[in-house]
Amino acid sequence: MPSFCACVYTCARMSSVRRYLGIDVGSTTVKAVVLNQGGEVLYANYVRHMSKVKETVVNELTYILNLLGDAPYSVAITGSAGLGLSERSHIPFVQEVEC
Repeated sequence: MPSFCACVYTCARMSSVRRYLGIDVGSTTVKAVVLNQGGEVLYANYVRHMSKVKETVVNELTYILNLLGDAPYSVAITGSAGLGLSERSHIPFVQEVEC
């Protein structure tokens, strides 16, 4: 089964974006990965959210923006706690079981 990184890259590689961001929001952790157009990992992190899902995701996104700068991104969310965040933020949800 391909990793979430591979799923985000495969789903978005035909677009004109320059980077691909995948966010996996689980029951206890948030994982984030940024890939370039060639599929190279530019950033990857794993952090416990201590039930502060929204705050943890916002902190990750802020860190990524400060680290890598502003660029066109294709973004997807997955994970057991990701659906609600996806709906509220209008970011596509990818069912991780389908990857």
